[in-house]
Amino acid sequence: MARLDPRRLAWAASRFFLVHGAAAWGIAAGLACVLVALALLAGSLQRHAGLKQRWEARSVPGTVDPASDDAPGQAPLFPAYAERFKYTARALEALGIDGMPPGKAAFSWHRNEEPGLVTQTLAIQIQAPWEQLGAVLDRAQAELPTAYIAGLGLSRENGDDTVVEADVQFTLVYQDAPGGGGE
Repeated sequence: MARLDPRRLAWAASRFFLVHGAAAWGIAAGLACVLVALALLAGSLQRHAGLKQRWEARSVPGTVDPASDDAPGQAPLFPAYAERFKYTARALEALGIDGMPPGKAAFSWHRNEEPGLVTQTLAIQIQAPWEQLGAVLDRAQAELPTAYIAGLGLSRENGDDTVVEADVQFTLVYQDAPGGGGE
């Protein structure tokens, strides 16, 4: 068998495109898309494997993940379920306006079997000027980085009213106990 000659390869590719015309360009574009998709899939699978390994290293007591972003003394990725009352108090304090906690609060809990997480949703109503409401929500998310705003409904009496009534659903995420005691 003869060696691969770049000139022969270029001639064969050129001949293929001349003979088959637009169909050849379509085939080439399709092959390029498939190659890009395979490269993206390989990168995604590699990233998923790394994240899964980090998660499993965090869930085993007494192990430290060397690739962890957490500095020693910094809070873990998610607070433990046993600390839920402390974090609930922090959330209520952060969602208060002028040092006063919100008046009415409803709590609901949901245990996610797959990743080992428990979520707690606080449903509260806040009446305040829009500027204060935005600052309160920003402060709450800054103080509790594992929490998120799951729902936000706004209403006011008149169009020129400065006071807004907000129905806020604030969700806190906890790491479930290894035995599944999060209910």
